[in-house]
Amino acid sequence: DMKRANAALDPTLAVTRLLASNWREWGLDESIAPRVKGCEEMMTQAVRIAAEAGVLMGSGSDLLGPEQNRRGLEIVLKAKILDPMRAITCATLNNARIMRQDHEFGSLEEGKRADVIAVRGDPLAQPELLDDLDNVVLVVKGGKIAKHRT
Repeated sequence: DMKRANAALDPTLAVTRLLASNWREWGLDESIAPRVKGCEEMMTQAVRIAAEAGVLMGSGSDLLGPEQNRRGLEIVLKAKILDPMRAITCATLNNARIMRQDHEFGSLEEGKRADVIAVRGDPLAQPELLDDLDNVVLVVKGGKIAKHRT
């Protein structure tokens, strides 16, 4: 089993959701839509099973196309299955754990490197805020402000 093997699950729920609706925009063949039908439901079940078993779970962001503006959707979808804090932790600390880099990044701690965002609103109460880039009012990347909106 995955837990005993120290394997991690890195589902990409947003990709499955968006493939069903954005395949034309992404330049894919129309045969993709029927192929992904039911996939999100099965992935949701897999996430629940893995969470119950205590499997380390990350958060993928394998979106297609030139605009990578829906990465927050992954956290929104995962928050509906788990809870908002666990979904955020999958995308931060757990991803660092999967890469065996959690000693260097993945959480806000003294001595660690961190990129940080500030969101207008409370993403724990409303995780869907993370799927709209207009709600991201501050991005600090590599210690420098990359985006700041008032």
